[in-house]
Amino acid sequence: MVRSIFFLIFLIPSTCFSQVEVPAEHRVVNVKPGYCGWCSIETEARRLGLTQFRGMVNHRIKHKLVNGATADTVDVEMRRHSISYHMQWTGIKDARTITAALSRNRACIVFVNNFPKERDAHAVLVTHLTATEVRFVDPNHVDEVTIKDRKWFDSHWNGFVMYFLP
Repeated sequence: MVRSIFFLIFLIPSTCFSQVEVPAEHRVVNVKPGYCGWCSIETEARRLGLTQFRGMVNHRIKHKLVNGATADTVDVEMRRHSISYHMQWTGIKDARTITAALSRNRACIVFVNNFPKERDAHAVLVTHLTATEVRFVDPNHVDEVTIKDRKWFDSHWNGFVMYFLP
């Protein structure tokens, strides 16, 4: 009985109702196509105080590093800066990875397909996920938090998740 009450009081809220707040001053605007993943990574890095990523998007533009934030290019950047992170590869689609990160106050970089337009692939920063909705910061619209229904998310998300470890 005590174990059931503990579960209901402490574990359910942390996995179902966690929401990561991303202050406006930490949000990085997508300036060119192909940089949405890097903008999402830099946004979360700024929120967490990881200064080695400050200006990463501008650095990549300045040095014509136009390759998008793929699993391989993200891995290279994280290793270069000796940053601990967790990555779930495209195609896995296990949302428990996202809810576990959110319960630890970590927003998740994810890729969604056919958003904002048909045939587009786009990276966003998920800040909230429940059985009925998802909320995220879209680097194309950093002045707001986008809210979509969970069915939309499940059909558009390609499975990729990346988040910084504590």
